[in-house]
Amino acid sequence: MIETGFYRYVDAVAFHPYVATPGQSLKRVEKFLQILDMYQIKKSLWITKIGWQTGGWPESPGVVKDDNIKASYLKQTFKLLSPLGEAIFGKEL
Repeated sequence: MIETGFYRYVDAVAFHPYVATPGQSLKRVEKFLQILDMYQIKKSLWITKIGWQTGGWPESPGVVKDDNIKASYLKQTFKLLSPLGEAIFGKEL
């Protein structure tokens, strides 16, 4: 998208920070923003697909032990990322 210049034809950029913890979400989004800044891309950031699941492969980064952890992570992540994106979308698994 960057090399082709396609970003010039969109209003916003979406990013899915799939990681294991809220802190890792913050680091991944900050790194993505650094890349956009490096290429001088000034677009609204939509942070999408924030969430964790209680089923699936236990070693997967998005798997947590129970719904309480899932809810806590979601709350922490929204708090951490709210200042960075124009929109944040959660997902429920």
